[in-house]
Amino acid sequence: MIVGHVVGLIRERKTEVAKSGVQEITRIIIRGRVHQVVADTSQESNCRIIKFSREVISELRKHSWIALRLD
Repeated sequence: MIVGHVVGLIRERKTEVAKSGVQEITRIIIRGRVHQVVADTSQESNCRIIKFSREVISELRKHSWIALRLD
């Protein structure tokens, strides 16, 4: 998994499917394929931090669905 800050929009997102502590597992849809990501809220900056696999990042960038700043 890669940790990054979402600085753009995800066009389609399903509601959370599970919670584990502060993190939640969320599904996003890219071109009809469902991908699971781990979302967390940063206490310091009060922004969403989402962990994507390399495959998901590649798909998102390919379709210009989000802008992602990697940490």
